[in-house]
Amino acid sequence: MKVGPGRRQVAALVVPPVLAWLAGHALYWAAAAHNGFDYFLVRTHARWDSGNYLNIARHGYTLLRCVPKPTSPFTAADWCGTAGWFPLYPLGMRLLGPLGLPYPRAGLLITELFALGSLVLVWWLLEARATLANLACLALAALFPGSIYEHALFPVSLAVGGSLLFLALLARGRWTAAGIAGAVPAAAYQTGVLLAAVVPVWLLVGRRRLGMHPPAALGRAIRTSGLVAVGLLAVMALQQAEVGRWDGLLLVEAHYGTGLHNPAATFVKNAVPRPRPPGAPSGSLTGQPAPRYQFLLVTGIVLVAVGATLAARERNTLDLVVLVYTVMFWVAPLVAGGHLAQYRTHLLLLPSVVLLRRLPAVVPAVLAVMAAAVAWQMAGLFYHYILI
Repeated sequence: MKVGPGRRQVAALVVPPVLAWLAGHALYWAAAAHNGFDYFLVRTHARWDSGNYLNIARHGYTLLRCVPKPTSPFTAADWCGTAGWFPLYPLGMRLLGPLGLPYPRAGLLITELFALGSLVLVWWLLEARATLANLACLALAALFPGSIYEHALFPVSLAVGGSLLFLALLARGRWTAAGIAGAVPAAAYQTGVLLAAVVPVWLLVGRRRLGMHPPAALGRAIRTSGLVAVGLLAVMALQQAEVGRWDGLLLVEAHYGTGLHNPAATFVKNAVPRPRPPGAPSGSLTGQPAPRYQFLLVTGIVLVAVGATLAARERNTLDLVVLVYTVMFWVAPLVAGGHLAQYRTHLLLLPSVVLLRRLPAVVPAVLAVMAAAVAWQMAGLFYHYILI
């Protein structure tokens, strides 16, 4: 039986991402087994904040004054509850409820669908051409720093998939569709709303290449960024309806250290080794080298991707929009999350692998090997409840 050209095209688009997705699973399955955990149990993939997303799915939002405890840094003046987490992922769990799936399984299904979808989008942006460089970029995407959260009960893969679709549509001039796609990360994860700022900066940088006059560029930027912002406005409207405060998200996040910080200080804090404080418990994240290795690897990937793009003789619209996205999503956590863990937000930089496609294949291949080594170490910390 002959395979038609249509089926061959579908296979060329789908098979490499599926194999990369399975390879990522194989590494994390081996890491889980090495650390004494059953990879095929849903609870193996649920950690810390997963409980907040499950509580939102089951009961909706809560917002209340914190109850001071001897082991808690929060005071009675602080706000606690689940209002500090975004709702799209829990709402997805609810939508799958009629299928008979318990919320944890529904959440993991959403996570895996978007993890696989993200790799399909990366491969599509690489034009589904099986060159050594493209295959190495796809391997790096499958094991990108922070990818342990792409297979966990967290909305990070949802945000990554929406961001990749946003970038792909924007590069093809699909302004309205890009704005709708961008509203998904904005309603799913804290940094997703940053996509609204990507559009005007990209148009400012690439207006001449796009051949647009300022009024047209301004109109399209307002339309697309406005649609992205609808995602955040929907979050605020939902919180107003459920807890009576549209700013519940800000109230809860206030005591987690969000705000403006010196990015240089944040960089040094994450890049320079810190000794474990005397008396710190063995399960403490402080002093663990793996998060620092991941931070340095992400920094290296960003520098190589940005440098390769700026040095390229030819840059298309996709290069420019991914370049703007990469720089903004690397800098923003350094500025806004000075006291927060950086390692989950690293996965949002996954689109940067597209910028490596013109480099010699050895470059993304070496980065993929390094990413696999770091992923193994980070997986151990995740499974043992050391990562949050």
